[in-house]
Amino acid sequence: MGRPGGGLGHRVILAALLLLNALLIAAWIFAALDCARRQRSYAWLAATALAPLLLYLPALAYIANFVLLPLAGRRPVDDALAGAKRRGELAARAAERGLPADLEALAQHLADEQEWTAALEALKRLLDQDGENQKAHHLAALCLVRLGKPQAALPHLEYLVEENESFQGGSALVLLGEALGAAGHHARAEEPLRRAFERHRRVDAAVLLAELLVFQGREADARAVVEDLRERLAGSLIPVGGGEAPWVRRAEQLARKLGVA
Repeated sequence: MGRPGGGLGHRVILAALLLLNALLIAAWIFAALDCARRQRSYAWLAATALAPLLLYLPALAYIANFVLLPLAGRRPVDDALAGAKRRGELAARAAERGLPADLEALAQHLADEQEWTAALEALKRLLDQDGENQKAHHLAALCLVRLGKPQAALPHLEYLVEENESFQGGSALVLLGEALGAAGHHARAEEPLRRAFERHRRVDAAVLLAELLVFQGREADARAVVEDLRERLAGSLIPVGGGEAPWVRRAEQLARKLGVA
């Protein structure tokens, strides 16, 4: 069964709730007038007030689950339950067999769930068995960066970039640049980000590079990067999917800040 449909679906539900609310208020007013004129009993007014709650509760549950929880940075309840079930299945399989493929699947799921510490534990076991596993090195670095330990992520990323610079379309280069910047190695962070942008056409690399240059006080260089990115996007030289859309918006915000027309 598919997930209820995104922003448009939420707006339709909210509009229906507002309409229902207006109708209920009108019904309560007319019921109160009838009671005041002694045409109906006050039990009628109570029924008019309470019965619609049966309609409200499912709609409010929908809004809470699919609108309010995501706005608070939380996952919908059904997603969380499904994720916990999947985690249990993968953890049981990894504990029973302990094969690299099982540990990799568990680590990937935990990383997707942003359970960085638990994912690292699985990755340590995986790297003990398969020290050349490139995906494991990348996931370990990602977990460490998200845990605020970018310096510890550098050996994983430097190994990965040396072995396979094109890993996942240059994502290792982007993460290396991000980790270097977060660890305070700003001068070193520029080179992998430039490579990721120029060789692998990564939108995220261009944005991180421009932000790094702004941080260093090199606004003219940052402006040139943003202009280059916008030209490539306008000329369809960079394919943009759903994953790049937030980075494109971030690039536009940066362009306005830098005064790029």
